[in-house]
Amino acid sequence: MRAGAAADFDFEFFKKFLLMEVKRSRRYRYPVSFLLVAVDRFAERLAGADDARRRAVLNEVLVLLTRSVRDIDLVIPFSENRFLVFLPHTPRDGAVVVASRMHAQVARARASRGSPARSGWPPTTRAAPECR
Repeated sequence: MRAGAAADFDFEFFKKFLLMEVKRSRRYRYPVSFLLVAVDRFAERLAGADDARRRAVLNEVLVLLTRSVRDIDLVIPFSENRFLVFLPHTPRDGAVVVASRMHAQVARARASRGSPARSGWPPTTRAAPECR
């Protein structure tokens, strides 16, 4: 997903797509996993920020999360500070690895010079692997 696309995303289409993918995974017997990634203390850290700043931070998080997955995986905004990650052909153990990779990617970005972390960017993410 391109940066800046968070507000433009059609969640209804995504729900239909997911249903189709889950049916396909059952038919062909391959695993799928989902991660729900939340940005820790987002509202608290960006309490004084305007909407443009909040969107910019979320778009940067979206880019970082997208860089942490394969090109066949999908990362989409789910709510103000949450992202849903769809991982086809990925068992639970693989989803845990992806969640760790995402966490490390966000932590590295926060620690790097010039990162929005210096101006209140949330430092970590939490992910719950695989829905069945």
